[in-house]
This record gives sequence, structure tokens and C-alpha cells, in this order.
Amino acid sequence: MIGRPDLDGFQPGALYRHDDTGTVLEFVGTARMPELRGEDVGVFKFVDAATGALIATQAGYDHGETFTPLGDAIADDIELSGGS
Repeated sequence: MIGRPDLDGFQPGALYRHDDTGTVLEFVGTARMPELRGEDVGVFKFVDAATGALIATQAGYDHGETFTPLGDAIADDIELSGGS
């Protein structure tokens, strides 16, 4: 498989925070993109928008693009704010 090495860690239907932007996304699944020489990519849909998708590519991964499961992201936010 050509594509992001973290694709196996995403769960369809689970919510993730895009760490660069803080945007909440739902992981839809993977897709093969002929336009990217057959690369397997992650497909996310925006939770707060009626349409649109974010495609997680190898290029994004190479540039440090990361996603945190929403439950872990909320726990991290609480910890950083000093909550318990």
C-alpha cells in the first residue's frame, strides 16, 4: 500500500481533531486516488459543515500533519488548562 503509514490507526465513524487547525472531523475511510499515482488516502468529513472533505495524503504526513482522536484531544485540553 502506498500512502500514509497512520491510515490503519483511524477508525471509521470516529471523531478526530486536526491538530494544525483544531477542526473536528469524522473519519469516513480510505480511498485510492488515481490522481496521486494510486496513493491510499484518509477521507475525513467536516463535522460542522454540510459538505466538504479533508483528504489526508502522504504529502500532508510528510509535512507533519497529525490527527488526535477527539476523546484524547479533549483530555489533553483539560490537562493543559489545569482541570482534573
